[in-house]
Amino acid sequence: MGQLVDRVAEMEAALGRGDWLAANDYLHPAISYRVGALPAVTGIDAVRAYMEHQARHVIWVGHEMQLEIEAEDVAIIEVISLFDRVSDGARIRLPCTDIYRFEDGLIADWRVYADLRMLGVAAD
Repeated sequence: MGQLVDRVAEMEAALGRGDWLAANDYLHPAISYRVGALPAVTGIDAVRAYMEHQARHVIWVGHEMQLEIEAEDVAIIEVISLFDRVSDGARIRLPCTDIYRFEDGLIADWRVYADLRMLGVAAD
């Protein structure tokens, strides 16, 4: 892995533990986070609110790495994301590609490309 991909993995580990204090060390204060075709949210608090909303329906339990690419201040990661549905415990395997753009070593723009219908999570 490269330096940027390593930073993404460290951030994901912190989020997986629910450790937002540690995750803040990787996220730009004005981060733009866009999931699928949903409107982007801006700022760490908005990212946290989105993830907490999603966690009421599905719990992210990890992923299977498919591809990692780094170029200058961009990391592109293709995975099979693994979620457990809260309502019945069913495992969901979601093909997903994330693009992370960094500024000053922090994730400033995070775009998630996936078919969210597979998760059954609607925006509020």
